[in-house]
Amino acid sequence: MSAEAQLVMRIEGPILRLMRFFILFFSLALLAQENECPGYVFDKQIDDFKFTGQCGEEGTPVWGVSNFDGGASFQGFYDSEGRWTKGIYNFGDGDYVIASFGLGSILDKDYMSVGTYVFGNGVYVESYFNNQAKPVGFGAAFDGEEYYMGMMSGTTLEGIGMRRIVEPVGTTMYATFTEGKLNGTAFFEYDDGSSFKQYFINDEEVGEREDISSGDAVQLAKMKEFITTNYAELTIAISNIESSMEDYYKLVDEADAKIEATTTRSKFASKRSLIIKSVQELLTILGYVPGRADGILGPLTNAAIQAFKEDQDIDADIEVDEKLLVELQKQIRRESNADNTNNEPSEPVLGGTGTGFFVTNDILVTNQHVVDGCVYMTDAQNNQLEILT
Repeated sequence: MSAEAQLVMRIEGPILRLMRFFILFFSLALLAQENECPGYVFDKQIDDFKFTGQCGEEGTPVWGVSNFDGGASFQGFYDSEGRWTKGIYNFGDGDYVIASFGLGSILDKDYMSVGTYVFGNGVYVESYFNNQAKPVGFGAAFDGEEYYMGMMSGTTLEGIGMRRIVEPVGTTMYATFTEGKLNGTAFFEYDDGSSFKQYFINDEEVGEREDISSGDAVQLAKMKEFITTNYAELTIAISNIESSMEDYYKLVDEADAKIEATTTRSKFASKRSLIIKSVQELLTILGYVPGRADGILGPLTNAAIQAFKEDQDIDADIEVDEKLLVELQKQIRRESNADNTNNEPSEPVLGGTGTGFFVTNDILVTNQHVVDGCVYMTDAQNNQLEILT
C-alpha cells in the first residue's frame, strides 16, 4: 500500500464527521437569527449550545465562544447573520479545525472554506473545502515527515501532485494522478541526489526506468513551480486565519481581565477546556512542550501528555480530567521536594493563569489588579510583604 493510500485511510473517517460540522455551521445562522443576543453576554443558552462573547447592534454574535452539549466548541468571529467567519471548531476529543468560512474558487473548483483539519494523532490536512467538507482544488496532507500535496478531489490527488516519503529511502516524486493513481511520466528524486523517470498506467509501471533528459527537466520544473505557487497561496490564507485568531485571543484576554475583577473564573471556556488549559500549563512547568495554553487538545498537547505518561509510567488510558491534573501536581511536588536542599517538607508548586497565581515558599506572583485590590499586605505572621515589580 502506498504512503498516500495509508494516509488517505487515516483521514477519510474524520473527514466524514467534518461534513456534519458544516451542517452545524449552516444551522447556526438560523438559530442566531431566532435568538436575540444584545451586547455582552455570558453562557447564553441557544438551542444545544451556550454562547459567551460580544454581540453587535443587530443582536447577533460578533466574537466569542460557543460551547456545545457533548464537549465540542467553536471560538472565533461571526458575520452579521451569526455564521462563523474565522475560528477554531474543537470536536472535544483531540481533533479540531481552524478555518476561514466564505465562498471562493481555486483551480476552477468552488469552495466554502479554507483552513487546516488537525487530528489528535498528529495528521493534518491543509486545503480548500467544498460544501460537502471535502478537499477540492489544491491541498496537502501531512503525517510526520511524510506528506503529499497537489490538485485534490476529496482525500486523493487528482491532477498534478507530489509525494514525499522517508522510508525506506528519502524520496520525492512528482507526477500526474487520476483518482490517486499514477498516470503518465513520474519523476523520482532521491535525497542522495540521484533521480530517474518511470511511466505508469493506473499505478502500474510500464517499461524501464530512464534518466531524466533536458526536456524532462523543463517539464519537472513546471510541475514544481505549479505546486510551489499554489501551496504558497494556501499557506498565506492559513497564515491570515492564524493572525485573526491572535486578534481573537487579545479580545478574550481583555475581556477576561475585566471579568477577573468580579469573578474567580473565566467565562470563555467549558469545564473541559479549562481542564485542558490547566494540563497545558502544568506540563509547561514540568518542561514539556504542549504548545499554547488555549484549552485545545491538539497534537502538541497530546504528544506532551503521552510523554508525561510514559515518563511517569502512568496508565495510558487515563483521561484528560481531574485525575491527570492530580498526577501532574504530584510530579511537580516531587520535583520541588527534590530541589529542597534542607530536606524540609515543601508545599506543592501551584501554577495558573487568568486570575491565576504562582506560589513558592517565598514568592507569590499574581495579576496587578489583584495586588491593587489587597487591603492587608502582610502574611499570616503579620510580616510586611514587599512588592518586587
